[in-house]
Amino acid sequence: MPRRAWRPASTWPVSPIGLLLTLAFVRIADGPRRDRMFYVTTVLQIAAFAIASLTVGSIVGFLVFYLLYQLCYPFAGEANYKVWSQLTLPADTRGTTQGITYAVSRGVFAGVAFVTPALLDKSPSLLLWVITGCMALSAVAGVYIVRVLVPRASPAATAPADLKVAQT
Repeated sequence: MPRRAWRPASTWPVSPIGLLLTLAFVRIADGPRRDRMFYVTTVLQIAAFAIASLTVGSIVGFLVFYLLYQLCYPFAGEANYKVWSQLTLPADTRGTTQGITYAVSRGVFAGVAFVTPALLDKSPSLLLWVITGCMALSAVAGVYIVRVLVPRASPAATAPADLKVAQT
């Protein structure tokens, strides 16, 4: 099998690990271990991208990166964003706020997608280091959320939504 064809197939055995760990995240999402797991896995996630950056083109390096990433993303990824949104935003505005943040982030990443092929053509290692830097910035943002925003959340954030139906 050609080397390029083997890479996607090599991830199949590892992908279920991420799925199972996402289910494990559900068990700890409401407890004190959630934040500790975030700290540990965000560092490992940055290490995974650093390994990918250092071993560009190596199948072993790619597999180590992918395994580490699969172990980390359930605890240092989008699931935490959703939990933090639940803890910090009032129920009446939560859906709108999450929708806006998703729209803005996807818009930014769509713009970045225009320059990614040129950056990849110039230097795959440079592209991976840029992604590693973005992972580090997201870790800093996550630490800020855990340390500052979640503890300061207003009681309205945990209150039930006001679901009154308009009278006609």
